[in-house]
Amino acid sequence: HYSITSTTRKGGCKDSKSRPIIGFLNRKPSSGRHVVNYQATLDSLSVAFGRKDDPIDYLESFDGMSFQEQVTYMSNIDILISPHGAQVTNTAFLPTCGGVLELFPKGYWAPHYFGTLARATGHYHF
Repeated sequence: HYSITSTTRKGGCKDSKSRPIIGFLNRKPSSGRHVVNYQATLDSLSVAFGRKDDPIDYLESFDGMSFQEQVTYMSNIDILISPHGAQVTNTAFLPTCGGVLELFPKGYWAPHYFGTLARATGHYHF
C-alpha cells in the first residue's frame, strides 16, 4: 500500500500563482521510441514558456525505479511530456489537474490508448 501526502509534493495546481511543474519522461534509446532530440525540445520549451530559471524536470526512463519512486515522480509534476509507451500508464498518479502531452513516432498515432486512461482518471491528454 502506497500513500502520497500533499505535504511532500512539489507539484500541484491549488496555487494559481505558481507555475506548473513540467516533467519530460523519455524512454531508453533501445526502446525504439526514445526522443532523440530531447535536449533541443527541452531548450525550445524553456524559451517558449520563459522557464530559464525554472527548468523542465527530465528523466531518461523509469527503468530500474521502484513503483513507489515512479508514483512519487508523477505526483511531483503537473504536466507530463512523454513518448508513447508503458510509462504513460502512470498518468493516473498525476495531480488532479495534471495533463499529458504524449508524443508519437512518425506514422503512428493511438490517441485513445492512454488518452482514455488519462480522461478516466480526470487528466488532460494531448
